[in-house]
Amino acid sequence: MDPLNLSNQLRQTVSTLVTRAEQGSFSDASHEEGIVPASFNNAATALFLELTELNRSLHLHSKAVKQDTHDAKQTMDRAQLELQNLNYERLYLQREIEKCDELETIYQDIDRMTDEEFMRRAPPEYIAAATDEHNMLLSQLRFEMSERLRLQTAEKELEGQRNQLTAEMKEKAAELESIDKELEQLLKYTVPLQDKLKLPVTAQHTTNELAALLPRPLFVLYQTAYGFSTAFEGTISVSIEGDHNAALEFFEQSTERKNDDPMETDAGDDDKEEYQTHGHHKGNEVAFERHPLKLVVSIPSTAKLMCSYLPGMDIVVASSELLEPIELVRPSFLLAALFPADFGLTCPNPSNEHFQRDIDVQKAGGSAYNWLQALCGYEFPVAAPPSGAISTKWYFESRMGKEKGSQEIDPSFTTGRGTYLAHVIELVRARHAALKEFGSVLSSLKTGMLALPDVDPFNKFPTLSKFDEKQDQTADQLSYMVGFVWKGIQYEVSLAISAGYPDEIPRFQIVDSTGLRLDVVEKILENPLQIIGQFENAEKKSIFGYQLLALLKGLDHQQQKSSL
Repeated sequence: MDPLNLSNQLRQTVSTLVTRAEQGSFSDASHEEGIVPASFNNAATALFLELTELNRSLHLHSKAVKQDTHDAKQTMDRAQLELQNLNYERLYLQREIEKCDELETIYQDIDRMTDEEFMRRAPPEYIAAATDEHNMLLSQLRFEMSERLRLQTAEKELEGQRNQLTAEMKEKAAELESIDKELEQLLKYTVPLQDKLKLPVTAQHTTNELAALLPRPLFVLYQTAYGFSTAFEGTISVSIEGDHNAALEFFEQSTERKNDDPMETDAGDDDKEEYQTHGHHKGNEVAFERHPLKLVVSIPSTAKLMCSYLPGMDIVVASSELLEPIELVRPSFLLAALFPADFGLTCPNPSNEHFQRDIDVQKAGGSAYNWLQALCGYEFPVAAPPSGAISTKWYFESRMGKEKGSQEIDPSFTTGRGTYLAHVIELVRARHAALKEFGSVLSSLKTGMLALPDVDPFNKFPTLSKFDEKQDQTADQLSYMVGFVWKGIQYEVSLAISAGYPDEIPRFQIVDSTGLRLDVVEKILENPLQIIGQFENAEKKSIFGYQLLALLKGLDHQQQKSSL
């Protein structure tokens, strides 16, 4: 039976029963009121039972359909999984194929001979096997292997020969070392004889050993100075001072840096790089650190020049020590401004300009003069002296053999380029004589007696009422305040002596008792040629003494002019 029709019949029966119940009447009057007739119950029960049977059948059918659907889905999932596995396998095989295509083997990069060389050098059996491109490569590799095995055997044989020669050399070196010890012992026995004959062989041998540890710039200077002292005996002497062990350690460290970096050419480059990287953060600790050894050039009866190397800045500095102290004169004045405006207070190496421009003389142990860098083999650019750096050229002209007023002065002289040692020694001797004369005049100034002959009546300077050192002293200048009475008038003179004396003549500022500044007299004192011309047999090295005498003459002239 159709479930839909059965359901409709059951609904109609129930609807009829409900309608009649609502009307209160049934066809069977024997039944009590409100009781459903049996015929309706039986019909409804039969229909309900059929409906329950159909519902059970429908449930079983639905469960069977769901099971079939589940089984079909599992079959489809298994098929999908198999398909995915096949896709993965396909992609894996594709990647493996690509790897094989892109594979780089060692034979592709091996340093092997060309085909032409192979055909020329290989034995016939290798050439015969090279029937195609692949076999050609195999033959080349086999021949390459045989050649390398042959060369390896030859290398081992040569290495054995080298080891044998090395062992023989060690034996020879041991013999030579024993001979060296015997020679050193022999030299010790000859020291008294060397002293008697004035042949300092042992001392020079020790100096040469130290010279091997000098940094390159100081070694260049040592060679020059030693050669000069040998060629011109008695002019200078050269010695090396410092800590031998520290110098040896410094040398070994420099050698290790060179071995680590073959491009490094200078022993000071690594320290310089360290300073430029860290030195400006550490102050002057690295910049002014000196090499353990220093070169000492002694000029008899004059001074000692101590030269030191600064690895952090790659420059050489020098200081002077007077053999006989000069009163009221600083030893640093001996080397200052030997060449125009070259006081050595700025770093001549342009690569340090952004790190350490100024030189701390105390920490560096000296000043970095341009002429010294030239003597040490450097070729730093040196600018011409600024305008007004030199008061006059008179003293330079006299030393260069130029006549007064000549404008032709060698540029290498005024800039310090092309400097040679003999020239510097000459300048130092001349400077020492001038400073010695200056110190004598400055000391005698206090007593009022100037030791200058044939200049009466001006050789007696008036007694000073004041001779004070001014507070504004600098490294390159001395300043004094001098007071005296000349012919009844009180004068005060501010005196400034440059470290470049006598090339730069002293400066005077003169004020009388009324506070009037005597510019005319000051201008006279600024012209050395005019001053020298006032006195017969005047020596240029004594320019300061003659300036003082010219000062008295100028004051006389000023007083006579004021009285008119």
